[in-house]
Amino acid sequence: MKRQLLDRISVAAFGVLFALAGCSDATAPAPAAPAADAQRPEALLGILDPIVNTLLGTSDTVLVLQRNAPLDRDITVSKVVGSGGGSLSIPDAGLTVAIPSGALSYPTTVTVTALKGNRVAYEFGPHGTKFAKPVAMTQDLRKTVITPEMLPYVSFKAGYFSSLTDLVFGLLRSIVDELLPATADASSMVVRFNVSHFSGYLVAVDYSDSVR
Repeated sequence: MKRQLLDRISVAAFGVLFALAGCSDATAPAPAAPAADAQRPEALLGILDPIVNTLLGTSDTVLVLQRNAPLDRDITVSKVVGSGGGSLSIPDAGLTVAIPSGALSYPTTVTVTALKGNRVAYEFGPHGTKFAKPVAMTQDLRKTVITPEMLPYVSFKAGYFSSLTDLVFGLLRSIVDELLPATADASSMVVRFNVSHFSGYLVAVDYSDSVR
């Protein structure tokens, strides 16, 4: 069913792009320069939003932050973390996870997997693990397409996804069950957010405030 759904999305996306291409006419007068909004990445991606949301039967999809270089494989790190807390990091993905003292009541083998490809998305385990104190996530934006010049015009959130099938491959989007606040630090070019349990998390980006 999921495969058929994604095939329908791909066909719809192709149809939109074909229609847009057909609108060009070499003999027609040159169009006026597009407004600033039309030049923004989400102005183009947004064309497909109604199609994606209709086919998926949900409006809870987000645009996922993209890496500046795709990961060619999943990268997994693990560490036994006890009541004293600890940290894990995946330098190639730009992620650091800080588990504070008192978050876990007994030693637990914690795993973090950076998913291959362009999207800034991760799986954390053991799935369902709940923490007595928030776990701090830090994503290095220098590993993504966001530049210092773009940062003032972009907002971020962390998105919780329950399954890898929620990641809509080819459209840079994902279904999310929950959105969490995230804070960008321009001085260090990082995004920070907290989680209270382990599952799948991604960094969602919104360009809607890019032009004022």
